[in-house]
Amino acid sequence: MLKYEFVLGGTGNTNSIFTAEEKDIAYIIVTTIEQMYLQLGIKFPNEKIQIRKCPADSAAPMFCLAKNNPPAEVNFINIAIDSLDYWCQAIFQLGHEMTHAAVYYNSPLNTKSTPWIEETISESMALFFLNLFADAWNTIEKFKNTPQYSTNVRTYLHNQLSKSGSGKLSMCRGYNELKQIDTDSQTYREQRKNEMHKLYKLLNSENIKGLLLYRWYLQSDPLLLNTAKYREAFPHNTAVSYLCDLQDVAYRNPDGNE
Repeated sequence: MLKYEFVLGGTGNTNSIFTAEEKDIAYIIVTTIEQMYLQLGIKFPNEKIQIRKCPADSAAPMFCLAKNNPPAEVNFINIAIDSLDYWCQAIFQLGHEMTHAAVYYNSPLNTKSTPWIEETISESMALFFLNLFADAWNTIEKFKNTPQYSTNVRTYLHNQLSKSGSGKLSMCRGYNELKQIDTDSQTYREQRKNEMHKLYKLLNSENIKGLLLYRWYLQSDPLLLNTAKYREAFPHNTAVSYLCDLQDVAYRNPDGNE
């Protein structure tokens, strides 16, 4: 299991620790997420990872590799939040970034993210974890004294699901359009929002692992899944099937011609 260190980021002083209260909240969230993934067969290494709390307006939430971010010595997750007392946002951000970490630690060495796929998966899992925490709120010792907050988490989830996207991912045709959506995945999330919501509604304990293993089924061109191989590996996985359907409908040929 991961060993967590909680530090301030984006302030020039990464040796400062969280307040004790915020550290407790962050620890409960990340270990609950990790434990659920472990139960699904998603493994994490026995190594240190930092959770860096950054001011909300100073950085984007992100899972970062130390090797790509010198002088960092360990992998780290940035969360962009002024206070972890806003548990909904903390769960939402950490659920997303812990999913990126889970994908990385369970993928072939030296593979990179394919954003149109991985951002869609991570965003849907952030919603999944909001629902999980709302369901389990009264069983978490730290949260038992605030049972009403589970309703707030459900409201936050409902508000996220009420936001409509453009449907551009479903409507895209051809390689070049898919590549543009991939390039824009972190900037224009609304292009994939409707599809992400549909993926979220398909999630269950039986199909999450297959999604997180998607990098094993990328083609030599990492924009594209080998959908036939991916479907064959997970023949009854409706979430994997939906992801494959999105590509099969969008993609025509690698030259971008109709």
